[in-house]
Amino acid sequence: MKRVWLITFLILIAIKCQAVYINGPSTGFLIETKDQQIKDRVISVLNSRLDTLQRGRIVYVNGSIHNDYTVDLCSPNYYPYQAFGITDELIYQKQPGNIRISGVFKGYNTTDFEENDELYLSQNGTFTKVEPLTGPKISIGTVIKVDEFDGWILINIINKR
Repeated sequence: MKRVWLITFLILIAIKCQAVYINGPSTGFLIETKDQQIKDRVISVLNSRLDTLQRGRIVYVNGSIHNDYTVDLCSPNYYPYQAFGITDELIYQKQPGNIRISGVFKGYNTTDFEENDELYLSQNGTFTKVEPLTGPKISIGTVIKVDEFDGWILINIINKR
């Protein structure tokens, strides 16, 4: 009876903490919340393009200058299997900026999507919820919050060839 009460109590805590999952051996339980699961990885890069990279664009590494990666816009037609990250900010031509390799990309208009939509690399280097029927299938991440000004996308780039 005590074990049933303990499991119920842990489930209630998990719901309150917005748990991703509850798992563990018979001796105990591990509860991980969304905040604990998400690891943000942001790196500084140089824009190698002759124009500005807009925020929220999918980029690939095309070289390096003085120990800094240089990046360019990724598309299904050009270097799709090298998709590396998402521009976290506006990056002017030949200037440094940050890209997000994994974690939560916040402040993006996600009203074209629904929660839990899987997003893919689109023709213009942004997101689409339509899985490509042919060619490269590059999964960029999952929508976790729908909002016009503060939408969230969990970035986890996977090549699905």
